[in-house]
Amino acid sequence: MRITVNRKKERYYPDSKRVITRFFAHLEMKAKSIISKILDMSEQEAEISLNQVLREFAKRHRNIIKIFLTNYAKVSQYINEFPENPEKMSSTKRLLVGSFFTMEY
Repeated sequence: MRITVNRKKERYYPDSKRVITRFFAHLEMKAKSIISKILDMSEQEAEISLNQVLREFAKRHRNIIKIFLTNYAKVSQYINEFPENPEKMSSTKRLLVGSFFTMEY
């Protein structure tokens, strides 16, 4: 059976003003694995990764740093289980952890 398709001239494109973020909860084991990989990064690697993420997200969100810090706070209980002191973690790594738990919708 054949279906006839009639293409229209109208095109619909995504609107970046209609994108929101939300917390992306991973399973506990996956969350710990992500955090562990970020903690193992050098400070330079973390800065490069964070700059890439900020370049991508900042176009669509006004206060993306605040969102990343909020999401970091939501997973901070997992960070307390690592030997590294969470107070000594750099702000770059905190933001990077928060970014890994942020999704766009």
